Amino acid sequence: MAAATACGSTPSSYDLYVVPREEFGDSIERMVLAPVVVETDVEVPESVLVMVDSLIADRLSDLGFSVIPSLVYEELWTRIVEESGGFFDPYTGERHEQRFQTAVEQLEQELRDRFDPDPRMMMSCRHL
Repeated sequence: MAAATACGSTPSSYDLYVVPREEFGDSIERMVLAPVVVETDVEVPESVLVMVDSLIADRLSDLGFSVIPSLVYEELWTRIVEESGGFFDPYTGERHEQRFQTAVEQLEQELRDRFDPDPRMMMSCRHL
């Protein structure tokens, strides 16, 4: 499984690839996509995010990868959040870090159990 995110500028000494670039295409067969999220003050219509998500999935499929749609990821995460009761204290607004971390670990475990991703590519960008 692979996940990708664009989060502003990256220092030039930072190696973007968890798996060496030349091995990536040969070693990864299946990808579970995380939903496209734009964290900015500019409002982006949901239809645009869905379109970008679809373009990413289509391009990966064209390249020969088996793609699990981001909707699957989103459904798992939504269920886990609901079952946990949420992560924020209703009085202080502070996040319950242990509850949050447990939920992230549960998400990653369910993705591993259902889709058997390459452990070198297992990363959860969306919720960190």
